[in-house]
Amino acid sequence: MGHRISKIALTLAISTLYTISAHSQLWSTDFEGTNTNVTLNTTDLTSVGLTGDNLWIINANYAGGTVGPLTIPPTPAQPTGISNNNQNYLHITSQLGLIQVPPITNAHFNPAAPSGESYFTEIATGLSTFGQTGISLRFWLLNGSPASQVQVYVKDGATGTWALLNNANFSPGLGNISTSWTQTTYTGSQLNNLNDIFLGFRYLASPTGNMPSLAIDDIEIIAPTAVVANIIQPNPLPTTLCSGDTITFAAQTNASITSYQWNFNGGSAGLQTLMGTTASFTAANVINPTLFNFQLIVSDGVTQDIQTFQVTIFPCNAPNISISGSPTAVCAGSQVTYTNNTVPGSTPITGVLWTFPGGTPGTSTANNPIVTYTAPGTYSVFFEVTDSSGTYRDTLTNYINVLNCPPPIANFNASKTLLCPGDCISFTDQSTNMGAAGASWLWQFPGSDSVTTTTRNPQNICYQTPGVYDVYLTATNVNGSDTRYRAGFIRVDSCLSPLAQFTVERRNICSGTCIQFTNTSLRADSVNWTFYGADAPYFNTTTRSPIVCYSDTGKFDVQLVAANRHGLNVELMVEYIDVRESPQVQAPEDRTIL
Repeated sequence: MGHRISKIALTLAISTLYTISAHSQLWSTDFEGTNTNVTLNTTDLTSVGLTGDNLWIINANYAGGTVGPLTIPPTPAQPTGISNNNQNYLHITSQLGLIQVPPITNAHFNPAAPSGESYFTEIATGLSTFGQTGISLRFWLLNGSPASQVQVYVKDGATGTWALLNNANFSPGLGNISTSWTQTTYTGSQLNNLNDIFLGFRYLASPTGNMPSLAIDDIEIIAPTAVVANIIQPNPLPTTLCSGDTITFAAQTNASITSYQWNFNGGSAGLQTLMGTTASFTAANVINPTLFNFQLIVSDGVTQDIQTFQVTIFPCNAPNISISGSPTAVCAGSQVTYTNNTVPGSTPITGVLWTFPGGTPGTSTANNPIVTYTAPGTYSVFFEVTDSSGTYRDTLTNYINVLNCPPPIANFNASKTLLCPGDCISFTDQSTNMGAAGASWLWQFPGSDSVTTTTRNPQNICYQTPGVYDVYLTATNVNGSDTRYRAGFIRVDSCLSPLAQFTVERRNICSGTCIQFTNTSLRADSVNWTFYGADAPYFNTTTRSPIVCYSDTGKFDVQLVAANRHGLNVELMVEYIDVRESPQVQAPEDRTIL
C-alpha cells in the first residue's frame, strides 16, 4: 500500500510572485474629455499652423476612405494595453480628407502637400520636476513615416525655449517605421529639474505615401521610485522552522534594483549568502532551538534597503507515522478497526486526528478507533499527528472497499473428479457475493483424508479408498449462507487392469448349433470377442455376452480381450469348442409278414 505523506511544520500562506513598475506616474493624458491643455497646429518652430494641408486633430475616427485617386486604408486598431483603446487619439490628417462628404479624419496625410512643411502641437502638463532626476516620457506611437518626420520637444514654462529630445534616447527609436502601435520610452535627462513642463510634437510632411501618418496616445511622464526591500514569499514570513525544512524566498522586484542579496547568518544548511530575486533555503541542523537573523538587502547601485526578520530553528525530528485498518474490504454495515502504531519524533505526540469519509464516526481522536461503513464505495483515510514542532499527515488513498453484499450463492469445482487411490486434488471456490470481510467457507469431503476444512480454496485433498463420494460447501457472509451439495462428485477407481474370463453354456455341440457365452471379466470397461470357426456373422463382436452359432465341425479357439483405462487382459481358450457332425437317423427296413 503506497501512502502519501506530507509534513507541515508550520502553516505558510504562499503568495504569487509579481512585478511592480519601477516608476511612479507624475502626469498623463489619453486625449479623452475636453483637452483644454492641448493647443493644436501652432506656428512654433516655423510650422505652418492651420494654413497647411496636413493638420493635427484629436478624434476617435479609424475609418479610411477614397479621395480622388487615393485610397486611404483604415488606421490600425489600438492594442488592449492602451487605456480606452480605439477612443480619442492625437494624429495628423489632411484638409483633403476633411472636405470629403463625409469627411475622412483618420490618421493620414496628403502626399501632394509641399514637402518639408511642419505641423506643431503643444501640450501644457502643469507638471514641475524641480529637484528631481530620472524623469522619463512614455507614449504609444503609430508611425508610418520616415524618422525625419517625427520630432518631440520640451520647454520649461509657456515662455521657455523648445528643446528637441534626442531620438537616440527613445527606445524603441522614433525612426522605427511601423504600421502597428508601439510604446516608446524616452530616458534622457531633458525632463529633469523643470518648473513647468510643456511637450511639443512636430510633424514634417514628405511626399512618401498617405497612410498611416503620425498618431500618438497615452502620454505619461514618470519618475523612478526609491528601492525597497520587500519579501513577498512566503507570506506571512515564518517565525519557526524545523531542521531540514525547505522554503523558497522571493523578493518584490523593481527595475531600478540592480542587486538582491539574502543573508541567513548561520541558519542555512547551504550557502549563508545568496544573490538573486529568489533564494532556495534549507534550514540548518541544530541540536537545540536557535534564533537566527535573516536579511534581504536590495540596491540600485546608489542606495540600498534592508528587510530583517528572525526565525527560530528547532531540531524537529518528525514522528514515524504507521497506521493501518482491518479489514480493508467489508460489506455495507460492517466495521473496520484502525490501529495507530506511530513512533514519536524528537518531541512527544500531543494529539492525533483521523478523518473517515463515508464512515461513522467521520472523525476521531482515538488511537485505535472502530468505524462503521454503511454505503458501498471506495474510501480514503486521512491521519494527522501533532507534536510541539508541527503537524504531520498521512493519507491511505482508496484504502477501504465497501461492497454491497447480498447473501452468497455457493458453488465450486475440482481439479479432477476421477481418481485412483492415493490421488490428491484441489478444490476452487466459485461462490458469488463473497468479496468482503466476514466471509467464511465450510467444506465437507466424506471419504477423504481431510473430512472438513474452512480454507477458501482447499489444496491436497486426498482419497485412499475406491468408491463414489459426495462433496459439500457451505458459503457464508454477513447477510446469510448457502450450501452446494454435489452427490457422487468424486469417483475413486481401483485403477487395476481388467481380468478377462468367461463361461459357455456347453462346450460340445453338434454342427448347426448356437450357444450362449457369458462374460465374467473383472473390472472390464469393454470387451472384444473372437470366435474362431464360428459362422461369419459371429466371428468378432463387442457384445458382452453374445450368442454364437457354429456350422463347421472341429475344435475351435475362443479369445476374449477385456479392457479398461488401466490396461488390457486376454483370455484365449484353445480348442475350447468341440463341434461334431449331427448323428444320422435311419428309417426301419420293410418286412413281409406271412
